[in-house]
Amino acid sequence: MQLGFQVARHSTVGDKLDDLISLMQTIAERADCCFCTGGLGPTSDDLTALAVAKAFDLELIFDEEAYHQNAKRFLP
Repeated sequence: MQLGFQVARHSTVGDKLDDLISLMQTIAERADCCFCTGGLGPTSDDLTALAVAKAFDLELIFDEEAYHQNAKRFLP
């Protein structure tokens, strides 16, 4: 809020791909910006990125540089 954003709604959805896709599309229809928190961890069962890609017909691209930055910071 200090940056001038007004929080209009909070949404929670389970780990079902179709539900996540639907929520992302609904948010895009009513909001200029969406912040996703939770469900973004580096676990194999996280569907958030896939849901966003499918919701907007985008291709997921592996970012080698981002991977190495995160691996350096979080992996032993």
